[in-house]
Amino acid sequence: SSSPTTKAVLPVASSWVTSVSASRWMPPESPVSNSGASRRVPGRPKGGTPSSAGVKALSWDVELPSREQASLGGMRPRATLVIEAGTQREERLLVPRAVGKRLLALKGSGGRTVASREELLFELHRTEESCCGLRAEWLVGRRDYSVGEMTDRLRRDGYSQSVVDNQIERYVEGGVLDDARYADAFVRSRISCGWGARKIALELRRRGIDVDGLPAWPEEYFERDSEYRRALGLASMRSFSGRDPYAQVVRFLCTRGFDVGLAHRVARELVEG
Repeated sequence: SSSPTTKAVLPVASSWVTSVSASRWMPPESPVSNSGASRRVPGRPKGGTPSSAGVKALSWDVELPSREQASLGGMRPRATLVIEAGTQREERLLVPRAVGKRLLALKGSGGRTVASREELLFELHRTEESCCGLRAEWLVGRRDYSVGEMTDRLRRDGYSQSVVDNQIERYVEGGVLDDARYADAFVRSRISCGWGARKIALELRRRGIDVDGLPAWPEEYFERDSEYRRALGLASMRSFSGRDPYAQVVRFLCTRGFDVGLAHRVARELVEG
């Protein structure tokens, strides 16, 4: 036998129905429907404390690239930070491999607890800055870099533009990176290897340095007729045989970075006497 249905009467001032079946009625204080789905109760401020029912806690993980994974377009393989926060869709963020490994170590240590997506992104940014600084320190410990070279290396490692820009700015202000110093050493070393002015200029531009901005270029590095003497000396050390030794001399000197007109001048000297 079914129990009789009773009536619940609410105050007249309430915006709710004043008489409902007890078997179907839900108090206005509850934000949860019969189905368990979260909803805002009419009359409750939006900033009210939400119910934990149906709300998923922050979950995140890091997927590291395999060592066999090849670089794409010059970019080194990167890790993937997977974030699941609340009812939001899963996020997948590409991060440098070193950053991914550091975050995994943080998660496995059981130390600092990351409770929200905002905290996790803050930790990501802080870790990326730290790893970027260590990577730059390791690079300059091996050899000198131009600003353009260092920027390119860090970007290819997967570090964000803002983090790289901050790192570059600190190194320039501290004198760790100095394009004028780098260019001077580069020019002198390439001259000793037999490079011509044209090839040196092209290579410096590829590294982000315009030789036109260098003081006394090229007079400070190349004495009058020294370019001709160096080109003649290099070509004289080689044997050019075949149907067209003149063209061979010109091609050889052009590939070494000497001016085309200078290459023809040397070829005439060697082939035609």
